[in-house]
Amino acid sequence: MGHSTDGETKFIKWPLKKKDGQVIDLIIPDMKGETYHDIINDDFDPKFAEFCKSSQGILFFINNMSRFVLKDHAMKLVKEDDNNAGDKEELKKEADKLKLNVLTMPDVTKNLLVIKYLRKLMGNVKIVLAVSSWDVKENYRSIEDYFKTICPAIYNYVRYNFESYMFCGVSAQGAKYDQPGKDLSSLTEKGQRAYIFTDRKIYDLSTPLEFLISE
Repeated sequence: MGHSTDGETKFIKWPLKKKDGQVIDLIIPDMKGETYHDIINDDFDPKFAEFCKSSQGILFFINNMSRFVLKDHAMKLVKEDDNNAGDKEELKKEADKLKLNVLTMPDVTKNLLVIKYLRKLMGNVKIVLAVSSWDVKENYRSIEDYFKTICPAIYNYVRYNFESYMFCGVSAQGAKYDQPGKDLSSLTEKGQRAYIFTDRKIYDLSTPLEFLISE
């Protein structure tokens, strides 16, 4: 499969078979950055929209969230505006920065708009919100505590717009390679390196997929 350099969305497909014979197709859309820009501006790729409408669940990965990103983003623009007070040309430039677009918009806002877009096209399907690289995140009592603290807007939108949802952290690496006291080879042999985190570590990485396909 070629990368989406021609502007057309392509798809990576993995058929997964359960022990009882049930087959689930895990399909990952391969899109270039401009496609996300189009989604945020409600000018989406018809092929991707059709894919969404025919899908039965969402596995949505999130990373690089900042706790006060919305406040910090707004304060940064205000501070820059204050520094240029009195200069009409500079004020005009700063006013342009306030216009929401994919370049100036915080990541948490972009993710929320993409989730809303998926909800609009797919309806009330099951959704899993997975925070990647969980091993390098701060220690939280549960994954819901993380979402409430770091990105409450996304947390509340999902809770009130999807009937069936799951929040989890995902660690494929298990720890930093140079982290003291961590024998990664030993953890790998025990099957305890990569894990899912909810309110505890779960070493069955299929847990989010099981949730999506369960009745």
